Amino acid sequence: MQNKKSFPITDNQISNIFSPLIKKKKIALAVSGGRDSNALMLLISKWVSIKVLNIEVHVLTINHKLRKESDKECLQVSKIAKSYGFKHKIIPWIHKEIKTSIQELAREARYELMCDYLKKYEIDVLLTGHTLDDQVETFIMRLSKGSGLDGLRSIQKERNIGNITLHRPFLGIPR
Repeated sequence: MQNKKSFPITDNQISNIFSPLIKKKKIALAVSGGRDSNALMLLISKWVSIKVLNIEVHVLTINHKLRKESDKECLQVSKIAKSYGFKHKIIPWIHKEIKTSIQELAREARYELMCDYLKKYEIDVLLTGHTLDDQVETFIMRLSKGSGLDGLRSIQKERNIGNITLHRPFLGIPR
């Protein structure tokens, strides 16, 4: 029996999710190639076509060079992005050998590299594919590490990084 909650997303729902971006001329998407960020790319493509928007979409993929599959994965994202008519940029993270805090360092580098790109191309909003599941996982991870109340606060739907808005449109939606 099919789960009644797993309906396909409607055009109205897509329009509502992305309505804060309706007046933007340029936006950027952080796309790793995982299912959440690929869904973001697909739904932005659908939204642009529903609304017949003249919006420039830049897709950014950071190649951390931490796994041998990363080059192939980045090229796959590029192929998909270009099939939607989006601009795509693979940005390599140049670093020395990393032995500790890999995830934290990679996240910091990712945002720094993407923000540099956004500033260069005068884009003031970056979208990520974080979902409600990520919200729960983050809370549990922080709780298990003994975070206090401040550390347990949730991922913000919007956050300002310099003059760039980091927007997470799927935070209230389960994977």
